[in-house]
Amino acid sequence: MPTLSISATRIGRSRSRPAKLVRRIPALAALIAVAILCAAPVQAAPLLAERRADGPVERLVARMEARNPFFRVMFQDHPAERRGFIGALEAARRNGGVRAMQLMAVRYGAHMGRKYFPYYIARTSDDAARGYVRFVADTLTFLRLGSHDDCYAFLAGSARERARVLALLNAEERRRMLNVLAAVVVGSRSARSIKDGPNAYRRPLQAVIQRVTDRLGRDNMVRWRPGLVGDDRAKACDFALAFYEEILKRPAREGALVARGVLGG
Repeated sequence: MPTLSISATRIGRSRSRPAKLVRRIPALAALIAVAILCAAPVQAAPLLAERRADGPVERLVARMEARNPFFRVMFQDHPAERRGFIGALEAARRNGGVRAMQLMAVRYGAHMGRKYFPYYIARTSDDAARGYVRFVADTLTFLRLGSHDDCYAFLAGSARERARVLALLNAEERRRMLNVLAAVVVGSRSARSIKDGPNAYRRPLQAVIQRVTDRLGRDNMVRWRPGLVGDDRAKACDFALAFYEEILKRPAREGALVARGVLGG
């Protein structure tokens, strides 16, 4: 999903008024959240465009910042990304309308996620780190009820596979996703200074891996990564779910250490 780009076939210039764009804030926000959550294994190039002062897209982004601290903190920390995001959305709106804006939001979200999310998760609070782990575990559990292939697609599938399974998430789950991401970003500012050494997570991580091995058996320990086929996809899904579940079973501090150490950068 994060690698989608605007189709070469244009669907006409948008004549949407600012009010119509504002009504689409929740949809755009959820799309960006999806892209950021799943951006880590995806290649996405920065998108550059000129910013037009105080246009409808500028007001749209300002309202997104007002409604959710995720966008407010992210764009305060990285103002160049705010300008790039506005410019990219404006270009998409001119050339393809609202649908093109949605696709551009996904692609730009992948760019921001790949670039910044590891930074924020590595510095976030214990509660926010564990909240992120719990969200991923819950989502994997839900998708595995459909099939192991759905679960694997969420973890490391192709762009087409991700788009298919992410469409299975309802509006409530997408709102939760956005709230989880906001907690991670805001938690990086509110958390007390993290004084643990760079290798402090290794011992609790080994305890987690041992528990997963005991549950699944060594022959079933297939790490999730792009390109798996057949039974390895099911094994990777089971491994990922067990891994996140065992993080949540550790004492809170240890679980947060593992989450930050493994997912951060």
